[in-house]
Amino acid sequence: MRKEKLIFIESHINGGTGRKLVQDAFQKGFLPVIFAKNPSLYKYIEEDNLEVFQVDTSDESTISKKIRELSTTSKIVGITSCLDFYLQAAANLASCFSLHGPNPDVLRTCNNKYAQRLRLKSQGVSVPIFYMVTSGQEAVSAAEIIGFPVIVKPINLSGSRGVKFCRDSGEVENHTKFLLDIELDSHPSDSISQVLVEEAVEGSEYSVEIFGKEIIGVTRKYLGSLPYFVELGHDFPAVFSDEKTERRIKDFILEVLSALNWEIGPAHIELRTTESGPVAIEINPRLGGDYISDLIFSAFGIDLVSQTVSFITGSEVTLEKTKSHYASVRFIPYLLEGTVKSIEGVAFAKQVYGVSEVKIYHYPGHSVCLHGDYRDRAGHVISCGDTFESVRDSAELSSHSIEIIIE
Repeated sequence: MRKEKLIFIESHINGGTGRKLVQDAFQKGFLPVIFAKNPSLYKYIEEDNLEVFQVDTSDESTISKKIRELSTTSKIVGITSCLDFYLQAAANLASCFSLHGPNPDVLRTCNNKYAQRLRLKSQGVSVPIFYMVTSGQEAVSAAEIIGFPVIVKPINLSGSRGVKFCRDSGEVENHTKFLLDIELDSHPSDSISQVLVEEAVEGSEYSVEIFGKEIIGVTRKYLGSLPYFVELGHDFPAVFSDEKTERRIKDFILEVLSALNWEIGPAHIELRTTESGPVAIEINPRLGGDYISDLIFSAFGIDLVSQTVSFITGSEVTLEKTKSHYASVRFIPYLLEGTVKSIEGVAFAKQVYGVSEVKIYHYPGHSVCLHGDYRDRAGHVISCGDTFESVRDSAELSSHSIEIIIE
């Protein structure tokens, strides 16, 4: 019987990176344990034969009590989470139990969009002009100071949830009020109490994948149409027309890491390139989502999921690049609301040269409601190969061949 347990405070309920972390922990000989407020939400617990405990994951003291209870019969080797909402609690508890993990103080800054902006600005790092507000009228006043258009978003959500491009005071006020009235599900908070109003920075968007102080690589990001910021594709590694741009991005990221005192663990930093240089948009103290870790493994042979488990459990982390390929993911967006009648073109999409994965998230009968975030995606395709152009084109061809019929 496995005695060394790795505790996950909640996870991705439908799989994703969370399930991969759990599976890797099991492969390393640990017993993954999930603490969940509502275990019935998890689709893969029985399939993966996981140990799960119903715990009030919004209360650190309750989590701590359960960990102490488990530690009387098993060795706890790590405490973690793959969800932004629970990263702080995981770091606090890992520190409390003298386990390996990210610095709780650094995480506290990174995990709040307003706090991280304040920190970066105070250290001279380029960020958008921003204000934190708690009402629609405050948001309008902030937007008028910044100048339209602006972006309005919550300080504590991920997956592009609640992020909107606003062109005038009416849009700003209405969206801010909408955010402040939201009742959150699967979140330790019941609602949003603070909203960020920021300058709309123009420029190409990238993310930089980090482990400790090491830059793994730069990802090119593709977004859907405004006023939302739904991510519809990623290319890894990004290809630049000149080495100067790539060098500026990497030098800028080192400034960001230094400003935040980032030392250990995975991080995902989003930025935009402008004529005056890179601008930091967001720092996430975790692995990048949207299959970016899969792209990195396909392109470079670096398994960031496995290395994250090693990091959390205090084992040696290896970031050696063993391949030099390219990989792309393209998401298939829902364009209309209604009911999925049929899904066409999947067989062809799978046959496109270089495509390694085609996944459809929903099937006929699924009810589609557009949210302006990651939930507006019907599936994805992943391609990999030796040249950037062929990989990109394969992903584009494959994804565009799939048609979601809505009635």
